[in-house]
Amino acid sequence: MARFGKLEFVDLREAWEYEDLDFTPWLADNLDLLAETLGMDGLELEGKEVWVGGFRADILARDPRDDSRLLIENQLEDSDHTHLGQILTYWAGLEAQAVVWIARDFWDEHLAAIRRLNERVAEPFAFFAVIVGVAKIGDSDLAPVFEIVEKPNWWDRRVKTATRAAGSSALGDFRADFWANYSKLHPGDFRLRDGFRGANARIPVESAGLTIVLYLAKGGVGIYVGGKVGEDQDEVFARVQSFENRFAERAGASPGEPGDWHCLLNSPRADMADPDNWRAAADWLHEKLALYREILSQPDDSEE
Repeated sequence: MARFGKLEFVDLREAWEYEDLDFTPWLADNLDLLAETLGMDGLELEGKEVWVGGFRADILARDPRDDSRLLIENQLEDSDHTHLGQILTYWAGLEAQAVVWIARDFWDEHLAAIRRLNERVAEPFAFFAVIVGVAKIGDSDLAPVFEIVEKPNWWDRRVKTATRAAGSSALGDFRADFWANYSKLHPGDFRLRDGFRGANARIPVESAGLTIVLYLAKGGVGIYVGGKVGEDQDEVFARVQSFENRFAERAGASPGEPGDWHCLLNSPRADMADPDNWRAAADWLHEKLALYREILSQPDDSEE
């Protein structure tokens, strides 16, 4: 006969001592767990500790199905008025469609506020209240547990519809076709898995501790420099600055602002819905990628 243990919930601080130093980086690296809770196929990290005016939002993610932004604000304590104000400020400043507020527990008044927001805003805007817990059985490893306690009434219907359409979504097909075409034109640039349907192709440059990102949008393509997924953006920005002069002179790119997840950006506009523009866009990315690689592979300005 099987033996069963007792599921116990432990204090969140046993898993993450600090919210900003421990929980936020962990969540940024494990967005698939949150996406599963929300019923989504996945989430792509755009940045963490993202500047909004003089404030910082914890995590900004993107739904790869439609490129919509999702703001995540988290606490290791119970909900409070401060974070309620923050999610509204960040939601407006970052033009996010969905807001996920994560806390140890929620006061009834804050749940009522989330419920009221969902009643007053139109689809596709959505607000979620999600409780985070940590559980174990006996001496087992700790396991994170997410529970949605407030969401829009229409959310489950939308998730089911998106899931049924995921295999043949127009946006996904568009991306897959473009990257397949790029790979045929410039097969030695980098490798993507067959059928890749993402917006961003990431090419690490280990010697610089940075990553070159090629991105595809309906209004054009672009290239920028960032760090590893989930890495502190201030640390990335400090490394980027050491290449600032060279990128300004040779690539016409400026470093951006502290906290940016897309530094040293170049982005021409074009109607990418028209396949006739794909070759020119792929050739432009190919040339820029070679230049960015060359610059980042040289010693940074501080060593000259």
